[in-house]
Amino acid sequence: MDHSSKRLKSSTSRKIAAVLFITLWVLSSITCYRVWIQGADHRDFYPRWAGIRQLLSGNRDLYAEGTTRQMQIELYGAAIPAGLDQQGFAYPAQLAVMLLPFGLIPDVEIATAAWEGLSLCLLLSALLFLNNTQQKRAPIFLVAALVLWQYPLMMLFQGQVTAIPLAALAVAIGAFLRDQDWLSGAVLTLSLVKPELACVPVVTLIIFSLVSRRFELIKGFILAILIFILTSIAVAGWWFPGWIDSLGRYNAYASVVWPLGEVWRVSPLLACVMLAALAGSLVLNRRNPQWMVVASIPLGMLLLPQTLTYSLTLVTIPLLVAWKGNARYAVLAVWFIGWFALLVGFIPDLWKAQAIAIPALSIACLVLASTQVDEVY
Repeated sequence: MDHSSKRLKSSTSRKIAAVLFITLWVLSSITCYRVWIQGADHRDFYPRWAGIRQLLSGNRDLYAEGTTRQMQIELYGAAIPAGLDQQGFAYPAQLAVMLLPFGLIPDVEIATAAWEGLSLCLLLSALLFLNNTQQKRAPIFLVAALVLWQYPLMMLFQGQVTAIPLAALAVAIGAFLRDQDWLSGAVLTLSLVKPELACVPVVTLIIFSLVSRRFELIKGFILAILIFILTSIAVAGWWFPGWIDSLGRYNAYASVVWPLGEVWRVSPLLACVMLAALAGSLVLNRRNPQWMVVASIPLGMLLLPQTLTYSLTLVTIPLLVAWKGNARYAVLAVWFIGWFALLVGFIPDLWKAQAIAIPALSIACLVLASTQVDEVY
């Protein structure tokens, strides 16, 4: 096949992929609106939408308490009583830039349905892209099973924005494996809308690019982050102090767990054993860039404070990569454990146990996958 034929085939494939993406987005958005949006409180997207509406109306103080009250009144007709989830805008302001088109939709339920449909498309597309970069691909049924797992489904239902860091990390890792370093670095910046989830894998990938002298990734990362920061300042003003203050207010009423701290509270010895096991697995696989970057995702979830279980959607990345040899049975076991946890969700603080167990088990799956001599990792 000559170069012109290859280009034509590639162009046709991209057009087909774009049509499928848009079709799935429209159909899933309509389904979300009809099945679970109307009358429900998808509170994780509602304040994002309301915050963007405030910006569009000329209010540039996104994190002020007065702005939060105005958002509450726009959403619910009255201010939320003190002591309850105030539903303020607690994300970095570049998220408002990314979601700006959704703020142009005057109906919050339609906007939420459109976002949930797009989140599904991002999740599916990112996992398929990463899977296509693997030397031995996982079967399509596994991708579907990971997308339809309880954590992604709950993330979608709540209108969470976890699909952005997941898609950014998956595409950044896949582009890095394809030697598309500038793209990898540029996309990597998108993951920082949830820094508690992304900062460890971001730092890990940057370190590997420095060690291997792949400076195009650094250039793409720096340029993209400068563009996002400058654009967000143009839209929302100097927002950094307000964002830091909003995090303090958010922690007063949010459900936050520090997995490593929880383990230490139960047993310092167990915490030391867990840290030693994590360190040992990192040392054994230190020469494998993909392993280190992928493993850094659940590692960061263990080392840094996290909120509820929606963020566990990110472990779909290590579970997808770990689908090799006998490690496949471990991946399936983690998948079933996730569903079992939903069935016994009445147990108090079970979400904290999941925040520890699911990332730790996904690292175990990666360790087992790295020992498979009959598979190319």
